[in-house]
This record gives sequence, C-alpha cells and structure tokens, in this order.
Amino acid sequence: TEFAERVDRFYWQSVLWNESYFVASCGGVTVSVLRRYIEQQDTPEMGASGASSPVSTRDSHPDAHPSG
Repeated sequence: TEFAERVDRFYWQSVLWNESYFVASCGGVTVSVLRRYIEQQDTPEMGASGASSPVSTRDSHPDAHPSG
C-alpha cells in the first residue's frame, strides 16, 4: 500500500494500469490464425458487442474439425 500511496500523489488517474484481460486456450488453430485474430482486434469490422467475426477454420488443425 505504501507504493500505491506514493503513486497516487502523482497519478490520480489510472495511467499505469488499463482495462485488459488475458485468455489462454490450446489446440485447434495454427499460429497464423491466432496472429490474424489478434491483428483484427479493435478494427472497424468489430460489432457493437466488441466481438470480432469468427476466425475462418480454413487454417485450423485437421484434428480440430474431423470430417464425418
């Protein structure tokens, strides 16, 4: 709390911390799909809910979506 009290004297707004989160998942997609998803965040294509369109499964791992 001592650090917070010192910081609060100089930074009365939340300038050091932002609203963010981290979600981890594994399997089912390639690194290229993840990169494309990350690059598309906060772009004009996002809907009012803040969620982007689903990533195409075209590049996903074959075991993620077995056919038949």
